[in-house]
Amino acid sequence: MKAAVTIPVIANGDIKSFSDIDDCLAASGADGVMIGRGAQGRPWFPGHAIAYLRDGVVMAEPPPSQRRDILLRHLDGILSHHGTNIGLRIARKHIAWSIAGLDGAAAFRSQAMAAEDYRAVQAIIRAAFEIQQEYLGEAA
Repeated sequence: MKAAVTIPVIANGDIKSFSDIDDCLAASGADGVMIGRGAQGRPWFPGHAIAYLRDGVVMAEPPPSQRRDILLRHLDGILSHHGTNIGLRIARKHIAWSIAGLDGAAAFRSQAMAAEDYRAVQAIIRAAFEIQQEYLGEAA
């Protein structure tokens, strides 16, 4: 495809890691990659991918305290835009993606999906990441 056109070609498809970027570019010859599902629950990943492609820098995943803060800011933005009732429902999928892989994630996800109150959802998010921080020995 790349050889047949003179415009930039962007490839996509399950780009979730730096090695996925390398593999996709090598296989396609594309000029860049598009990230979709790889950013679900990891909104920092597109920025990390840019740094990787531009400078060859492999950035680490943020620690749990930063992930918690990103999710809480995202939640606030969703609620500010959509209002509490609709916003909490929209935010549920983002919460589920963001806590995936944490210790006790299934229980926290279940609690977050059932919660109808903003403060309760905030507390659930904080609790989910607190356990991870304690496990990793990270200060809040």
